[in-house]
Amino acid sequence: MLSTDELETYVGLVRSSSEDIEKLMSGYKSSDGDAHAFFRETIVKKLWALSKIVGEHYLSALKVMADIEAEVTENPHPQTQTQLEQMTEVVGQCRVPSDSPSAEEVSEPSE
Repeated sequence: MLSTDELETYVGLVRSSSEDIEKLMSGYKSSDGDAHAFFRETIVKKLWALSKIVGEHYLSALKVMADIEAEVTENPHPQTQTQLEQMTEVVGQCRVPSDSPSAEEVSEPSE
């Protein structure tokens, strides 16, 4: 399964991203006009980045589980492997538009 370091890194990334989104939401709720639109776009990009982190973790965990299940079962195509293939296909269909900068490239507005 995941090593302690891998799990701590994942939790740290999710926590950091979530905190960033919460801060941006505060700015979004108290702004209007161009600043409001900027916050909205930035929040959406951060949500896409967070969903990518969660999705990659989920797929890597499913892969480990599918490998273990294949080793301990006589079924040539274990259920977890099927789920992994289905989720990989779904993730492949849910790509962020290529013209969008990554969430890390977007900075908060200066005050």
